[in-house]
Amino acid sequence: MKRTRIPLAVLALGVALFAAGCSDDDNPSTPGITYSQVDRMAIPAVNTILIPTAQKPAFNAGAPATDVSMFQSTALATIEAIRTATDTLLPPTDTNIPAATLVGALLPDVVTLDFSQPLTFPNGRALDDDVIDTELSLVLNRSTASDAINANDHAFLGTFPYLAAPNP
Repeated sequence: MKRTRIPLAVLALGVALFAAGCSDDDNPSTPGITYSQVDRMAIPAVNTILIPTAQKPAFNAGAPATDVSMFQSTALATIEAIRTATDTLLPPTDTNIPAATLVGALLPDVVTLDFSQPLTFPNGRALDDDVIDTELSLVLNRSTASDAINANDHAFLGTFPYLAAPNP
């Protein structure tokens, strides 16, 4: 099946433009209600795995501009601890990506998109990119790390909205 990436980029642009029109200001149609950011997850699993529970509220309410200064040392310590804990359980490391280099790629927690490069995770992503396997491989420093989920239950549609029908 041929991947269609341009429409996904167009969709991403549409979402970005919609989000740009949003703010946390009071909504004039609902006086007295203030909106606030309660979650963010540009790169799946960064928040889930690398940010400890006690720091999640600050991370979720924060801005990507402060990710490096506020969470870099925590994310680095978490990656190093995960690698140490798994070194005796898994085959030897084979990718040799320093934890500090990985943290530099994961923070700030933003979606990157460079149209001069292949559009596959972590440079954007297609619906069928196995993001979690890629992240496991990077965090565990092993090219064979996997969550053992290998395929979708149903094929994606070839036209918008691309997502397959939900399971009954």
